[in-house]
Amino acid sequence: CFYLRDPKANAAYLILSVVIAFIANFKLIRMIFRLCGNKIAQIKHDKRRKTVYGKMEQFEGETGARPGKDLTGSKELKELLIYKDESWNYIKKLNQYRKFLSRRKEPGWEDNVCESDKYEISGGIIKVSADARPDNWLCFYIDQDLPGSYEISYDISILNDFTEIQVAFNYVDLGNRYRFMIKDNKTCRFEAVCDGDFLESFVEVPFSLSLGDTHNICVRVMGNIYAYYVDGNRILSVREKGERTVDGDRACLILWNETDSAGINCELSNITVRSLEE
Repeated sequence: CFYLRDPKANAAYLILSVVIAFIANFKLIRMIFRLCGNKIAQIKHDKRRKTVYGKMEQFEGETGARPGKDLTGSKELKELLIYKDESWNYIKKLNQYRKFLSRRKEPGWEDNVCESDKYEISGGIIKVSADARPDNWLCFYIDQDLPGSYEISYDISILNDFTEIQVAFNYVDLGNRYRFMIKDNKTCRFEAVCDGDFLESFVEVPFSLSLGDTHNICVRVMGNIYAYYVDGNRILSVREKGERTVDGDRACLILWNETDSAGINCELSNITVRSLEE
């Protein structure tokens, strides 16, 4: 037979068969591990969502809080705000960063300075003119320790629709924050980001801003009550029971567009940060 006539060829064929079987099994094993990993990640996500949102409820009551003293120290915008965008290491490597945070570790990357021509500050006005590009970020961090109760207010005029107009608060880092946002200029949402996990909306309502008009956005943090106002009208309000799950003392104004379908063109002005008093 062939096996007896050419043992070398048979050995080569046997080795090839083993290699092919190994590759096939290796791919199968990798697929099984990937499926298991995804399942475990989903279980952790669902558990985290239940932990964070299980303590929250929509709030329709009144707090009686009123604006107090200015917390900015009369700083000019260039002093008050720290700018970051997609060139920042923590955004550029966001998926890796989320994995670090899921293990409650810090990567220790350089907090690099971001410079951009996507915006300019003139007096008390931020003019944003960012060309269309995928994953387009503009983050303006309020460089100020904030108390337990405060409000952030600013005027905004948008010239086109884009993915997110966001106020992040209780801010610890990019992977731990609460946020009110206007999404795709169609809905207003409250969401949490915890341990690098971007949770789905806790609550959302239909809402949009009129293009070209100036609107006032105000976020109030009153202890464990978080409220979002536009032009003096309360759009969403959430109360967290017990201790805050995410409890940072910073805040950030974020503009983001996911795809290269549109740029980000808008103007921000009259940015104020005040304490709230009962």
